[in-house]
Amino acid sequence: MPTIVFANPKGGAGKSTAAVILATQLARKGAKVTILDADPNQPVYELAKRGPPETLTVIATIPEATVVA
Repeated sequence: MPTIVFANPKGGAGKSTAAVILATQLARKGAKVTILDADPNQPVYELAKRGPPETLTVIATIPEATVVA
């Protein structure tokens, strides 16, 4: 399964926006896409709930500590 990570310690760098745009475009082309939003502010969840394609799933209940290795 291909994995794409958007990571940067600086806030406001455009990570969430870029992740939602890429995920949405891939989903519109038929790919099954899942976004894990570990940010406590849940910006990806807020952006994606505006009507994502059927093949796009956003999981926003993941504690950051479980994602960071």
